[in-house]
Amino acid sequence: MRLIHAWTPVVHPGVLAPQINMAEEQRLHAQVLNHAARPIAEYPQVHVDTEVIIGRAAAALVDASSHAGLLVVPRHPPAETLGLRLGSVVHAALHHAHCPVAVVPVL
Repeated sequence: MRLIHAWTPVVHPGVLAPQINMAEEQRLHAQVLNHAARPIAEYPQVHVDTEVIIGRAAAALVDASSHAGLLVVPRHPPAETLGLRLGSVVHAALHHAHCPVAVVPVL
């Protein structure tokens, strides 16, 4: 199993986006990914590879799908609006993935 966490750093910091420490930012994103992988660690027969990617999440997932049998993407709870709202990353995965896609709600 391979878990991917992709993020896009602020390229041009300004008043609303202060300068970021890339090493610290990467460490924080690695923590997010490791936290997500923790429940899977309860199953010792399942090997998990984790990867933090700097770049657009949609592109990273579509690229990873070319080497996968199933792409699982989270669907975060929708805002207080009617209908099922899928984000741009889920939308891109559904339309461009090279393998089947499972959209799983995050509680």
